[in-house]
Amino acid sequence: MRAPVSLSRSRPVGDTFIPLAAERVGMSLAKDTVNGIVSLLISVAATYPFMNGDGQGYTGRELLLSVAVSAFLSGFFTSYFAGE
Repeated sequence: MRAPVSLSRSRPVGDTFIPLAAERVGMSLAKDTVNGIVSLLISVAATYPFMNGDGQGYTGRELLLSVAVSAFLSGFFTSYFAGE
């Protein structure tokens, strides 16, 4: 189910209107943020047990930070653009 859109500007072209800008209605930034945080927690919890402490490459902290940032952005923007 898609979130309803509100056409903020339209331009007539023949018998139809072409939307120039549409904004989401009914989906809050807070819900998108919560979805991003949930994604972050799941990804970090799934990554932590498999960290390799051999001292080569990246540290565990750097690995978890990169997973956390990636997961948050993925969850946030998936929720934002899904419109549900």
